[in-house]
Amino acid sequence: MLSCSMANVCVFEDHNYTKLLPLVYLRPICFLRCGLTRLLDKFVQQYPQAKIRIFCRDYLADLLKKEQGYAVNKTYSGGPKSGSEKVLFINARVLLSTSIPVEGDEEIGVKGDTVVYVRVELKKAGLITPPKALDPELVNKLAAKGLKKVETSCELITYPWDLVGRNAEQIKKDFKALYPQPMINGQVYEGAHLVDEQYIFIGQSSRVYPGAVLNAEKGPIYIGKNVKILSNANIEGPVCIEDNTLIKMGAKIYGGTSIGRGCKIGGEIEESIVHAYTNKQHHGFVGHSYLGRWVNLGAGTTTSDLKNNYSSIKAYAEGKRIDTGRIFVGTIMADHAKAGINSMFAAGTVVGVGANAFGGGFLPKFVPSFAWCEEMGIVAYQLDKFLETASKAMARRKKRISRIEKDLIKHVFELTRTERDAVEMAG
Repeated sequence: MLSCSMANVCVFEDHNYTKLLPLVYLRPICFLRCGLTRLLDKFVQQYPQAKIRIFCRDYLADLLKKEQGYAVNKTYSGGPKSGSEKVLFINARVLLSTSIPVEGDEEIGVKGDTVVYVRVELKKAGLITPPKALDPELVNKLAAKGLKKVETSCELITYPWDLVGRNAEQIKKDFKALYPQPMINGQVYEGAHLVDEQYIFIGQSSRVYPGAVLNAEKGPIYIGKNVKILSNANIEGPVCIEDNTLIKMGAKIYGGTSIGRGCKIGGEIEESIVHAYTNKQHHGFVGHSYLGRWVNLGAGTTTSDLKNNYSSIKAYAEGKRIDTGRIFVGTIMADHAKAGINSMFAAGTVVGVGANAFGGGFLPKFVPSFAWCEEMGIVAYQLDKFLETASKAMARRKKRISRIEKDLIKHVFELTRTERDAVEMAG
């Protein structure tokens, strides 16, 4: 862990953000979750005294500026600077488990053709700007300026299923780093059972009701503040459940699952990542999936995550089907998406921002952002109707949709218009 108080660290998005769509239409890459935290939080943890900047797509800048303490898309200025002071630029897709040194020779850390990090003198840091960070030719341009290339073994996230596949391991690593001395601060009622209690953290005002079982034999369990785990719920670590979440009666939560704050979770969920304010209240299975914020799954919604012939699963990325190379991949569902009762998603299904999927049988393996997917086909969602529904859903949690969020959604609606047009024409 870095202790230098003068360190300058910049987390940047590169052009491969497109492989993480639709999850990153409404957030920068560094706001994606893996383990107990967002990717950005792992950078903060590794560089606690650093002055951190974020380079992202321009249309996301206003959203990020709401995060206190981070300069967003602010290029390092020129002028006379100390030749010894460095800036470390780190790709937001790095799954950072150990710090990359800020001090050292100027260099470009690469993995193949991908820029993983750049260490450069502060007086030269202006060479890298937010638009240039998105340029796939960045590595060649920096090499032309005299920076040497060094191959690195740093782990990079490329597709959403990479985050899901690494989630269990990251929960263990984050728990060990953040909660070396687990504590039971909430109330565990008589009749509830904690197995391997030394690997369980329960936050203040949380309640574990009679009949619930928290089993940490296979990995730690983190429970945030004001969480309710109702009777007969079963949780098998490694698992993360954040503040103000409700785990309903009889829920079965298996290892490798992270659940954000303010969620309502029932039924069965395994090796999945769920962002804040998402509802999966009823029966049905969700496995090896990534769900964004404000997602709602109707009763009986089930995701397949394994093919009957055990072959690798294909999923949509960058407008085409690709082989994930994995035999377990569930559903990737972006923010504000919804599924009707008894919805069935085939392995590797991708559902876009604000999409509404319902109807009999298996749904299409790609549902565009702001589209209604029904038995008659896929049609565009009216933006004003979507915003009205989103506002109602958020109001139920005493949240308001801000002007910044509305402007962002309108922008993404236009960005994704070609997705909907292509599907409608094909239909």
